[in-house]
Amino acid sequence: MIRALFLNSIVCQSYMGSLLKGRRDLDALPSEYSIFLKKQFTQSDMRVKPDRSKLVLAYHFFDLIEIYSKDGTLIKAVKGPMDISPDYRLVEGDGETHMLVTDDTKICFCNIFTTDKYIYASFSGNSYESESLDGWQCENLFVYDWEGEPVKRFKLNHLIHSFCVDEESGFIYSYSLDTGELIRGQIEI
Repeated sequence: MIRALFLNSIVCQSYMGSLLKGRRDLDALPSEYSIFLKKQFTQSDMRVKPDRSKLVLAYHFFDLIEIYSKDGTLIKAVKGPMDISPDYRLVEGDGETHMLVTDDTKICFCNIFTTDKYIYASFSGNSYESESLDGWQCENLFVYDWEGEPVKRFKLNHLIHSFCVDEESGFIYSYSLDTGELIRGQIEI
């Protein structure tokens, strides 16, 4: 059974398109942080544009999307909509320092899907709770073009995590963790 997923389009706010100067460089993190710790700190999803000319990173604990050329040159970094950074503490274990995010940390971009025209990014904004997957479910879907310009923001009536978009037919598909059903909604850009 496929249930309808209703998407309510809302106006894209100007805060979605602020340009950062430079890139959030791993070298800017304290030098005593191991590469493992830096990796934990910068967890993200990465996707390649289908024509293979660009790639995008969407961060889990920062509300930040970075678009790169295929040679690794940063094209644009988009910060927003909430100016989020992780709340964490460092803990020692197994001979390594680890980042432990607190329950006050907000989850930002959960998943991304790309087409030749757009970047679709599901956004949570909910608190991280170590024993719960609820924070990883999203009711917001942001759409950007490949130059990093915001195109549209959708407020969803179902929580989603993973999803895909068929631009040709104009549908978004996801899976409802609440009901176990495949859900589908019409999407108009």
